[in-house]
Amino acid sequence: METARAILTTTPQGQAVDAQFVKWLMDHQKEADVFTTVSGLVEQLTDNPAARLTAQEIAQRVQQAQQQRTASQAVAT
Repeated sequence: METARAILTTTPQGQAVDAQFVKWLMDHQKEADVFTTVSGLVEQLTDNPAARLTAQEIAQRVQQAQQQRTASQAVAT
């Protein structure tokens, strides 16, 4: 995943896809909880540095998406 995301960010089209991925995480909070759980397990149970880094990145993005969603909901009410 890390390699794919690194490639995506090298072009404007790829950056748009990455942004859509982040939006998808925000729009699907239930599924995002699955990402959080899985990324936590990967971080705890793997000794592969790339997998651990990816798990940390996923967790950070999910947290950011949840914070943005919460802020958006607060503004809407």
